[in-house]
Amino acid sequence: MRAATVLQAASSLAAIGSAALWWWSARVKTPDAIKIDAMAITTAPLDPVPGSEIASPVLSNSDDLRTLADALRQQSKLNRWAAGLTGLAVALQLAAPYL
Repeated sequence: MRAATVLQAASSLAAIGSAALWWWSARVKTPDAIKIDAMAITTAPLDPVPGSEIASPVLSNSDDLRTLADALRQQSKLNRWAAGLTGLAVALQLAAPYL
């Protein structure tokens, strides 16, 4: 088997892998709605900073935001691998005619 044929076959496999990873990435579930529980802190700071009275600090908590962050991390990881496989597929296609 010629080396160019092997490179073209490897390129095809990389392209299929890339498409599969991007499809998987698109299927990652994210929350439909995001609920954030927030509570303003009303106690005065010990050492006031000039201008700090303009905005009061807020404590917030959201399991939905954590779920969203986890889903986005997973999507990012899958997209990174998909992009890498796409680059490999292109490189193999470019190299094939020269062998």
